[in-house]
Amino acid sequence: MAKLVSSELKAVLVMDDFLDNPMSVLKENCLTLQHFSYESEHDRKINGTTYGQSRPTILNIVVRVTHPRHAKTFYHEMAARGHYHFSILFNVKFGDSGRIASHENGMVADGYIVRIEEAYTTGKNPKGEDEQMLLNVRILLRSITYIGEQKNHQSVYVY
Repeated sequence: MAKLVSSELKAVLVMDDFLDNPMSVLKENCLTLQHFSYESEHDRKINGTTYGQSRPTILNIVVRVTHPRHAKTFYHEMAARGHYHFSILFNVKFGDSGRIASHENGMVADGYIVRIEEAYTTGKNPKGEDEQMLLNVRILLRSITYIGEQKNHQSVYVY
């Protein structure tokens, strides 16, 4: 079992484009992001702008699912065969209303779900809650929009 480094929530996944309505996301609709990774490679001109085709970019995410409706959302979007937005936010704080009050930074990924793997556990986390299910989701990316501090956004198109 992994050593608990902090009991603070470090990263959450929101199954929507966070930029559309940033502070209306309820805590119950935020999934705990266990891990994510991707590699994106671009050629750059002298002035720093990207050009040419990039290689297909896969975003791998592992989320802890605490309610069956959250898992159904992933499967529904994979069956729809359309692109979907996934927002990853770091160091999120929630207000008294149960909505996101602030976050440090994050990113909005737009892409297609290409694979879902499930892992079940009957163990308990350090808070005594059932771990339930971990989903390992692979997403073929179309674009990534980085959300910096001061609401500064930078979009990178990877298709």
